[in-house]
This record gives sequence, C-alpha cells and structure tokens, in this order.
Amino acid sequence: MTAPADAFDVLIVGAGPAGAAAAVTAARAGLSVLLADDSAPRPAGDVVLSAVAARRLAELGATVPGTRPAGSVELCFPGRSRQVTGIGTTIAETDVLRAALADAAIAAGAESVTGRVELPSNAADGDRAVLDGMPIRARHIVLATGAAGTTTPAHATGIACAQRFAGIDITDRIVLAPLRPAAEPGAQPAMLTVLPGPDGTVTVWLTRRGAGPGTSPLTDATGLLQDALATLAAHDRRFAAACPTGSAVHAAVHSGFSPDLLEHSEALVVGDAAGLANPFTGEGIGAALLSGMLAGQAVAAHTTDANAARRRYARQLAGEFVGFFETARHATRRYHLVWRTLDAAAASDHTVFAKARRAVLLPEELPGLAGDRVPITPADRVVTGPFLVACDEVGVATLRAQWPFLARLLVSGAGPARHRIRPALLFLAGLLAEDRMPAVTRATPAAAVELATFGALAFLGTESAPAATRNVDWAGATLVMAGDFLMSRASSLIAESAPEASWALADWMAELAACRAARLGDRPGPATDLHSLLMEFPARLGALLGGASADTVKVLRTVGGLLGEAFTHAEDVLALTGRRTRLDMTLQAALTCRSSAIPDLTGSHPDDTGRLLADPAFAAEALDACKQACSTTLTRVHAAIADVPGALARRILTAYAIPMEVM
Repeated sequence: MTAPADAFDVLIVGAGPAGAAAAVTAARAGLSVLLADDSAPRPAGDVVLSAVAARRLAELGATVPGTRPAGSVELCFPGRSRQVTGIGTTIAETDVLRAALADAAIAAGAESVTGRVELPSNAADGDRAVLDGMPIRARHIVLATGAAGTTTPAHATGIACAQRFAGIDITDRIVLAPLRPAAEPGAQPAMLTVLPGPDGTVTVWLTRRGAGPGTSPLTDATGLLQDALATLAAHDRRFAAACPTGSAVHAAVHSGFSPDLLEHSEALVVGDAAGLANPFTGEGIGAALLSGMLAGQAVAAHTTDANAARRRYARQLAGEFVGFFETARHATRRYHLVWRTLDAAAASDHTVFAKARRAVLLPEELPGLAGDRVPITPADRVVTGPFLVACDEVGVATLRAQWPFLARLLVSGAGPARHRIRPALLFLAGLLAEDRMPAVTRATPAAAVELATFGALAFLGTESAPAATRNVDWAGATLVMAGDFLMSRASSLIAESAPEASWALADWMAELAACRAARLGDRPGPATDLHSLLMEFPARLGALLGGASADTVKVLRTVGGLLGEAFTHAEDVLALTGRRTRLDMTLQAALTCRSSAIPDLTGSHPDDTGRLLADPAFAAEALDACKQACSTTLTRVHAAIADVPGALARRILTAYAIPMEVM
C-alpha cells in the first residue's frame, strides 16, 4: 500500500492492546498518530481481562462485545485447591479485543494502516521509519510489536501455548495451576490457566519460563499442552477427559522488564515488547494497556523532545511495576522453594499469603498494605504525592535485592494510586500537624514505619500450622523470615535517618509483642488494640519528628488509635457482608487470628463465634453491632481531628477516615 506522505507526531508500530492504547491517548491529546500493523497471524483464543484492564478499556472508549464474567479464580495444587473471589475478572476473545481497541484508536483520530515497518539506522534526516518501502517522518516512535512470533525471539524469557478443549467441566471460574517443578534444581516455573468458554469448551494456556537466549524454537505446542494436562490430571480428575477441539498455537513470552533498558532505547517500548508479561501466568493485557497510555501521555507532554518523553515514560512505568519483575527473576531462580511455599500456604488466609497470591499470581493492580484509596484532593497531592514517592523509593531500595516480592506488596503504584490506607500518610499528617513543611529526608523514617507495620502483620494471628513438606513448615518459615527481615530493616533505617526515634520504635515493637502474646492466651485484650497500635504509632512518630508540642502529639496519638479501631470494625462489616476486606482476610481467619472485634461486641468467645454466626439472627445482630461501633468510632475520629492544629494535616486525616465508612 501507499504510505501517508505527511509527517506525524507519533508512529506506533503494532496495533495490539499496548499500541492501540498509545494511539488513543496520543490522538486524544491532539497529536497526529499513525498506527501501523502487519498482517501476521496471531494466537487466537480467550484471554483474561482483569478488573483493572476493564477499567482501562473503558477509559480508552473500547467496548469489547461478548465478554463473560468469571466469578472467581481457583488456585489448584496437588491434593488441594482454594478459590480467590472478589477479583472482578472477565474473559474475552483475543480477536474481538484487538478489533475493539483498533476501532477506539480510529475513533480518537489515529490513522490506521496495514504494512511492515522497518526502523533502519541509516534513515535519511527526518525519516524515522520505512513502511513497505515508503519513508515515514515521525517525531516519536512507539514500539508495540509484542514478543509473539513463529520462533522464540532472542529477548524472550519463555513460551505460551494455547488450545481449546472439550471434556473439562469448568464453567464458572478461572483455574490457575502452578505445575510441580521437576526434580532438577534449575527447574523453571510452568503455569496452566484454564478459561471457560461460552459453548462448553475451555481455552487452556500453558506458560513456561526458560525459553531464553540461545534456546531453540519451541514449536511442539500440542505436545507441551498434552504433557502439562496429563500432569494435572494425575491429581485432578476434571482434566482426565480433555479432548482438543482446535489446533494448538504458541507465542514467545517476554517478562524481562527493565526501566534502564527502556530509558536508553531508541523508541518508547510498550506492552509485551517491554517485557511486561506476568512471568508466572503470561498475562499482560492490563500492563500493556497501562504502558500504552503512559507512553501516549509522555509523548503529549513532550511533543518536540523524544528523549524527554522516553525518560518520563520509563520513570512512570518503573513506579507502576516496582518489585514485580524482580520478584519474577528471584522466584524463578528458587522455584522449588517458591512452589513449596505457595503449596503449603494454599489453605492459609493469613493476610501476607492472601496478598502475595493476589500480587504475584493474579492480574491485579498493586494492592498496597490495606487496599482502598484515600481520596486526597489533587491540590493536596502536590504535597503528599512527592512524599509518598520518596517513601516508595526508600522501601524499594531496601527490599528489592533480597525480598523483591515484599516491595511488590508494599508499593501502591504511581499517581493517585499511591494514596491508599498506608502508614506513610499518617506519618505525614503528624509531620504537618503544626503546619511545618517537612524535609524530604523524613521519607526514610516513614518508609521504615511501613516496613515495620508489614513486619507486624507477618506475625499476626494464631493460625494452625499447615502440613509440613519434607518436615519443613514452609509457610510458617516464610512468615518468620519475612517478619524478622522487615523489622530489622526498619530498625536500621530509623537508626540511620532518625536515631532520636529509635527508643520510640523499640517501645512500639515491645507493645506489639505484648499484644500478640495476649492474643495467644485465653483472655486477650480488645481486638481493636492491634490495629490501633499499627495506626497510632505512625501519626505519633511523625508528630514527634515534626517538632510538634506534647499536646499535639497526644492528639495525633488519639486520632491514630481511633482510626485503627474504626478500621477493625470496618473490616468486620466487610467480612460479614461478603465483601473483600482490606487485609484480604476471610472472616474465619480474622476470628482465628483474633483480629476481629465481633467476639468483643457480641460477648462470645472467639473459638465459638464462627459457629454462632451460622445462625442468621446472631449474624444480623453482629452486623448491626459492628456498623454501630464503626459509626460511633468515626464520630470520635472526626471530633479528635478537629483538635489537630494544621489545616493540611486535618484534611489528610479526614480523607484517611473516608474508606472506613463501609455501611
């Protein structure tokens, strides 16, 4: 075909999810956009759309017809499984998704062409690319070429195979089955994903790491899938009668995301081409859409400066996916240990394992410590945003080398997403309690408090020990190691950045230990004590380090304690009404760990409360009591906030309380 003769602001190579998202975003900003795609065949079948991906599709104006809801995800291990609910995933056909995104790009004003694009290094001055032999002038180039192909590219880290099957009775859920590693020490992760179709068939995806540089092409997709299904059928009879109904396809998977490589690339690299595929499941649509949108925003912000656009894009993307791909590389090197821990913790509802499952295996956005966003106004985010960014940078630098998956759990992403229920916001409110602007160096002790808080949560509860494998309690050992590491790093950061606060941190840790010890006894204190301790300390320490008066410190301690009390009651309300809690704990787990206040409010013993809640009358009474306790506590919170001198601190604390209004 004949290439357009005019120069373009943006040339986008590849019209998949990432390329189309970049085209929509840039075209909406008023830029001239050429979206070029070759006609090579691509793997067909069904794909997962996370709740985050669906929200981004809506923002892009892409309506995907025929999507089907998936009620839950079942994680399947030998002899055991568990369902994870409340994830809001849907299933869509690949071809339909691509067509919807292409339509959205054209509707936004992008020009779409079909042809092969080359990016020669010796292009004439001003010519950035060649489309089917015709030169193209463009200020910016976005590469959205993906990692797919008939052979494994040199930069790929694995392979994904897909095929439709009949005879597998799964109609209402997605199944994820991390396959048991082979006996050799260097075994790589392999994951089966089963997606129910509209006609009684299922699409089975196998993602396997290890097809990297120097590996020969993996073309026997049929054999790989059959072997994986046979392995799964050995302990799950649902897969024994699997019968293929279509041909198998395969594509390369690239999960080697690196912000440094992106920043030094000749173009803005997005989606699978940037290595943004989940290393365990191969899923990457949500990440592809986000990377395309960020690339489009970067180009719009720096229309005439390609280098500045690329630097901005790399920084923003790094903030969104911090810790995730380090986790992948860390986990794949130790897959035997990772698999045993996931298997041992499959039945556990401990908050650390619940969040780890969602953050590492499921296609969700970064959850942060406690879920819901805090509605800080855009005007106030001018102050809060940079402070939280600095906290995240400290936390990531502290964790990413040894425990990168913890960085994935602690950091909440870029932009407004960072403003979640997190200790650093309470710490900042304390710093601002008397309207003194804090030094940026105070982000280090704030990050230390966040590490210590998560360390405390690792030691939460009195769960029964899971069955040991090879005489090792892998789940329990992981919790102890993670908790000890977080607490020790928090102590070191405080000693280095705010030594005057070391005694306060030590006293707080002693209070937490006493609280946990009381929970192990027959007469524990009020369940609200734990969360009150976790929320009052950041606010109090921030006020102390901000030079606040003794009276103001006392007010901040009261506010933080009441917020923790309200948080406990709000968690109970969410659990009693079947909604996802901020700590991702089931009601039974909260009762077992003695972090639920229902026994306190109903006068029942924690060991009996779960059984009593089976009675609808008792459950209704418990729900009313939790709602009333939450409402009463929030009234006290707002009364206490009124005594905080600083106006910005009051606004932060008021916004912090809003997510707890869960009636």
